[in-house]
Amino acid sequence: MDISIRQIRYFIAASEAGSISRAAIATHVTQSAVTDAIKSLERQLGINLLERSPSGVSLTQGGRRFLKKAREIVTTLDDIPHSISQPDTQVSGRLRLGVSSMAAGCCLGAVLPAFTRAYGDVKVSVIEGHRPELESKLLSGGLDAALLVVSNLENTDAIAHRVLSRSKNRLWLHAGHPLLDAQAIHLRDIIDGPLVAWRNEELSRQVSRAWMDANLVPQIIFETSSVEAVRSLVASRAAMAIICDTMYRPWSLEGGRIEARELADRCMTTDLGVAWRRSADLPAAVRCFVEVCDNAQAGGMK
Repeated sequence: MDISIRQIRYFIAASEAGSISRAAIATHVTQSAVTDAIKSLERQLGINLLERSPSGVSLTQGGRRFLKKAREIVTTLDDIPHSISQPDTQVSGRLRLGVSSMAAGCCLGAVLPAFTRAYGDVKVSVIEGHRPELESKLLSGGLDAALLVVSNLENTDAIAHRVLSRSKNRLWLHAGHPLLDAQAIHLRDIIDGPLVAWRNEELSRQVSRAWMDANLVPQIIFETSSVEAVRSLVASRAAMAIICDTMYRPWSLEGGRIEARELADRCMTTDLGVAWRRSADLPAAVRCFVEVCDNAQAGGMK
């Protein structure tokens, strides 16, 4: 059996996008390249990984099992550059790192293990908090660096930052929703909802600003801090939602299908990144942590 990483990446892209065409766009290849790679993979494994339909593709039972292994393989391969690289100098001391709730789930796992492997003599402590609290602690010296939504930073004169991932805010719809066939979707098309809002300080600012810029007041039937609750309500046809692509998954916990579509209205991106207090003499541990974050971003961190 000679399974290639290319086949695995195309399969992951198709399973997450729920569509061969969208997987092709995401991986920058033709649809036929994705189709041929997945069919070859299925022949080698001797099972069907995807069920095809006019509306897209969905995972079979075997496909769900293989997807878990495929993600483990890709994670291991992506980690190789970090695991074999050695720091130029011995760095010690401490790194007090703050993380927002979104960053904790989206990028902490990509950068913290890489940093601790490369700089094992640095004592790292991590605390979770809201953006205003993290900004305040960066300015007062209570934190050395923070992972958070940097597009919401207020004290940019005193706090430097790097963007690690930029995510569009898109409309989530259930499979079969009439708007899926629309050539363009505007906020005015969904003002009557029903809408469910994800109650998250980092995201809600961009979405609220978009509604204000359009001079519209949406009909929100429910606000929740649980993104899984949002997925469940959208997939079950109870509501629509506007959430950044970072949090998008094509399936709810119950197995319901979720589609995402771009909005024609200007809806600011959600930019996750690393931030630190501006200083002419940046501590070595902070400088090295920012470098690790840069490497994670260059490696295609989502």
